[in-house]
Amino acid sequence: MPEFVRHLQLAQFVVPTVGAGVLFSGMAFYGYLAAKYHSRLYVSMSLIAFFAVCFVGSETMILGFGGFLHDWHTAIRFHQIEHLSGAMYLFCLPFFIGNILDLGPRWRRVNTAVAFAGLAY
Repeated sequence: MPEFVRHLQLAQFVVPTVGAGVLFSGMAFYGYLAAKYHSRLYVSMSLIAFFAVCFVGSETMILGFGGFLHDWHTAIRFHQIEHLSGAMYLFCLPFFIGNILDLGPRWRRVNTAVAFAGLAY
């Protein structure tokens, strides 16, 4: 049975919590820009920010449930969410690159193939 054996201090929650807050404000800002300007670039940026919030927020929850509450079952679920949100970068990064760069038709097909291969993974 896994256990969290190190005792955590409250100060160790500051960095992931502040990081999640900053990423959340960026996600809200890019979401607003995507809704206002209907740009795929802002949609891709808000998608990256969403999965970054999930990644960093899951780390905060792992520390909370595993370190303070000693509930390793719930901490493992957040660890799985953290892995899934990290894996979504395999789709988000080529999607973002395809929107920010002016790619030719050949490189656009390659980029789309890489993006959907990452999504399938």
